[in-house]
Amino acid sequence: MKNSAALFALASSLFSPFASATPVATRDSSANPFQGKTLYLDPLYSSQVQAAVTTLQAEGKTDLAAKAAIVAEVPTFIWISQRSDVTKISPILYDAKSIQNSTGKAQAIQLVVYNLPDRDCSAGASAGENTIDNAGESRYEAFVRATYTEIQRVPEVQVIVVLEPDSIGNIITNLGNP
Repeated sequence: MKNSAALFALASSLFSPFASATPVATRDSSANPFQGKTLYLDPLYSSQVQAAVTTLQAEGKTDLAAKAAIVAEVPTFIWISQRSDVTKISPILYDAKSIQNSTGKAQAIQLVVYNLPDRDCSAGASAGENTIDNAGESRYEAFVRATYTEIQRVPEVQVIVVLEPDSIGNIITNLGNP
């Protein structure tokens, strides 16, 4: 875990040009990035919830199915938590751009970038694909750079990034696992 703080700083520095980039118009960094935007509804997520709605209806659980149908229309953050997920970003951005062009409503994509090496030293499933022992630092840097490159492909769409949400807490909780 000792290198996680340094890696988080590295990732933050790689995304800092993105945060201040002005590809379409000058952006006010103090402005609410959600204001005036329609949050992008991930079609994969929505279809998975809709499939659950169908199952619930077939089981006669109509009240729960109705509630789930509402949830299917709620935009969520899309997690980019392994290298293979990076290739999902461009298609999502182009889809959002298409929606934006056809509706005239500015879209905002919400991403969680989450692949810090040794991110949870005591975890099983959430430990991730990178460790410092398997060249995780350089693999992570490549992951962050690739994510940044994908985001830049469609500058017309606002992207809101939550970077490594567990990293600060894990720095404290995993001190016993250097």
